Amino acid sequence: MTIQRLRLVLVAVLMPAAMLMLAFLYSKTQALDVDLQNQIEKDIRQLRQFDAELDVNLLRARLGTSADYAKLKLPLNPLQSLEQDLGQASYTKQSALLQQALQQLKVSFGLKQLLVGQFLAQDATLKDAIINFPGAIAQFQALLVKTAATGSPLEGQLLDALGNKVNNLLTVIFRFNLTPDQALGEQTIAAIDEIERYQTAYPPDVRLRLEQVLRHARTILSQRIVEDQLIANIAAAPTVVSVNALSSALDQVFTQALDDKQRYRSYLFAYAGVLLVLLLYLGLRLVKSYQVIAQVNKRLQASNETLERRVAERTAALEQQSAQMKQLATRDALTGLINRRQLMDLLAHALQRAERRASVVVVMFFDLDGFKAVNDTYGHACGDLVLQEVAQRVQRHMRQEDWLARLGGDEFVILLEEVRTRDGALRVAEETLTEIESITQIDGHPIAISASIGISSALGRASIRVTPDELLNQADHAMYQAKQDGKRCYRFSADANWSEAT
Repeated sequence: MTIQRLRLVLVAVLMPAAMLMLAFLYSKTQALDVDLQNQIEKDIRQLRQFDAELDVNLLRARLGTSADYAKLKLPLNPLQSLEQDLGQASYTKQSALLQQALQQLKVSFGLKQLLVGQFLAQDATLKDAIINFPGAIAQFQALLVKTAATGSPLEGQLLDALGNKVNNLLTVIFRFNLTPDQALGEQTIAAIDEIERYQTAYPPDVRLRLEQVLRHARTILSQRIVEDQLIANIAAAPTVVSVNALSSALDQVFTQALDDKQRYRSYLFAYAGVLLVLLLYLGLRLVKSYQVIAQVNKRLQASNETLERRVAERTAALEQQSAQMKQLATRDALTGLINRRQLMDLLAHALQRAERRASVVVVMFFDLDGFKAVNDTYGHACGDLVLQEVAQRVQRHMRQEDWLARLGGDEFVILLEEVRTRDGALRVAEETLTEIESITQIDGHPIAISASIGISSALGRASIRVTPDELLNQADHAMYQAKQDGKRCYRFSADANWSEAT
């Protein structure tokens, strides 16, 4: 074999081997599928969004007398899509940490699905009792009037007393439904016991209607506590933690894949250097191979720039989503006012400042008179516009350091700090009444509303003995006193504390 022939054989063998090696290194630099990574991160964002919307819809179902149960469905489609997308890439299927995080995510959403199912069954029973309870009482009161008219005077007095007790039960049970604390629960039980104590003395038809009323009351009393516990358990379900764990595991997998890509890219550059030396030997025959390598390098650089730009865009989107979630956690979605949770935090800090400065903190609890008639006549959409208009008008007369919160329904709370005199609180209450009563038309509909305001206050160093819940409850009781005194007015709590100068 001549030297020339030997060279031809070596070239024929080495050239395909060199090209195969080049193709292998290039394929390794393309192993990270950017489109698949974007799709997986999109699935995670949708999973977070649907999970957050589920929590918001669950809270709406808790606050309303009716609920769109179709919205209380778990995000199973994004979860299935995420699992399917994770199975497409080899570097995701081979990660034990990622598979463990995915399994934990499925378990946590399975737990939440189970709890939501229990809530749906529980909530349907509770909503039925809440809706039918006022009607049962109305039928019972009508029966009392009819029975008293045909009975003896003594029997009429007994039935009048029974009617007053049932009205008291109605008030207590709906307050308990709004705020199911232990004190209201004990008041409800006491009201039921008081009614049942003389049950045998009533006519049979009265006892039959009375048992229907008490059955609804017991249902609300028992089911509200159970439902709130279910809501707490659903909120505690580790879905957010599981999603974060999966996202963290994905970051590790993608980082490892990117590191592998960079390592093979280095190998590719080194191999290109070897080929460059061979190019000097082979000359013009291998010029085309050099151009291919240069083209590959250009494509890799463009892919890297695209990846960095997309990472920056996704980071900005996640920061925006985080800010929106923080806003939802502290603000009322309808009016934009602070919610009960944020109010209680601000009230706690206000009482601490009042202790240090020996100043007065004032809480004004008010709800709207005539609001139910607006809802019943024009619908909830018009009622929502009324609540928004009330929020805007009341805020006009508040200082920058004061706060207006919406607790739910038509209940609002004003928080004032550094109130120097009792007249300052009176001025705010009167302006609030004036602004609310001046709302006479909404969306082309004539309306007539007013407000009943309860005012409580805590003074200086005495404020250390008053908790935020106690101060809010004092204002709540004063508001009910204003209701009983004819509405369209304000009343001060008997426990209100003021400075000596007032």
